[in-house]
Amino acid sequence: MKTQIINGRSVVDALSVRKLATPGSVHIDQLMTDFAINYGNLPFIGRQVFPTAPVQKESDKYAIFNSDRRQQRVKTGLRAPKSRAEVVDWKHTTASYACQEYAFAAGVDDRERDNADAPIAPDQRATAAAVTAIELAMEARIATLVTTAGSYAAAHKTTLVGAAQWSTAASAVLSVKLAADEAIQADAGVLPNSAIIPFKVFNKLRLNTEVKAAFAVGGVASKTGLVTREQLAAYFDIDVERLFIPGGVKNTAALGAAATLADIWGDFAWFGFVDPGATSPLDGITFGKIFAKAQEGLARLTREFRDDPARTDYKEVSEITDEKITAIECGYLVSDTLA
Repeated sequence: MKTQIINGRSVVDALSVRKLATPGSVHIDQLMTDFAINYGNLPFIGRQVFPTAPVQKESDKYAIFNSDRRQQRVKTGLRAPKSRAEVVDWKHTTASYACQEYAFAAGVDDRERDNADAPIAPDQRATAAAVTAIELAMEARIATLVTTAGSYAAAHKTTLVGAAQWSTAASAVLSVKLAADEAIQADAGVLPNSAIIPFKVFNKLRLNTEVKAAFAVGGVASKTGLVTREQLAAYFDIDVERLFIPGGVKNTAALGAAATLADIWGDFAWFGFVDPGATSPLDGITFGKIFAKAQEGLARLTREFRDDPARTDYKEVSEITDEKITAIECGYLVSDTLA
């Protein structure tokens, strides 16, 4: 610890106790990095719909295989003695990703830390606040990608009107899902294995006459009269863990104004094919991917820096990503599900 002699008195140099917030004072907080990576229990589903593909560079190209469907052309493959095998052609096109860094910081004042009672852990709470901000931002970006109707071909989307909307108890539901099945199978050669049904839409489907009738026993519905999540997944012919029911909300009001909350996923439903194992930038047909560039070998990093005049330590959480739709033909969008 450095000291200075001022007016004959020994004075401790404050910079030796707490560095100011300069580039040299920023360091990686490994403990809070581990916490940030493992922090869960958030009402977001975007990362489950878009598998993460680690990349080496922040911007590069990724391959789109068989874009002209030439590999679906049927050939005989017959080979006469001493002749060559029939040649099968293959081709791929490319598209580009460009990762950007997203970072949020939350502070802990010295007095907040000194006065915190168990089980409150101010450093963890600050880190969690920064993580929530990152997750909220990504959820909103992915929701925008998935629910932008202009991205889909005409055969891969529908808009419900009037009595066809699922807020009408007698509306048809299965026909919409079958249309999604047919469109995705025809253009991608796979069947939907996932669905996004926002919470308000899910609640209306639980009361739908057509859906309830499929699970009535002897013409009698369940005791509650509501269809369960497991039953709705079975109705859509997908595994229950692939039925995503997002509950995240966003505040659309200006800073300082009274909160105006809205569902991040809005008035939509989505059916599609998601390959959770499609974690390579090149391989695996899946609706979308998160291209992620590691920092210090970690997908998400927590740094700490000190703002000494404010007597506050900041926990900054950051990641470098780009979210892309990699196979639009693997999705089917249902708009205006509710009146």
